[in-house]
Amino acid sequence: MLKAIFNPEDCMFASCSADRTAKYFSCDINKKTYTYVSSTELVSMPITAIDFNLEGTLLCTGANDVLRIWDMRRNGLLM
Repeated sequence: MLKAIFNPEDCMFASCSADRTAKYFSCDINKKTYTYVSSTELVSMPITAIDFNLEGTLLCTGANDVLRIWDMRRNGLLM
């Protein structure tokens, strides 16, 4: 299963997949093509849910047993 979402505010999109990873991609050619934001660490199930908050500053990823919230401004895990 693969899911992708688009954030028009910052021209970014994010995806999650059955390989237990989530990635976000920038449309800006001067930025990195993509960055991993989650991995198999602490996640025993495929990541099946992903979404930005309305401001596009947070990215939430969810698996059957783990919910994570990422700060897109700092490229860091909040929870």
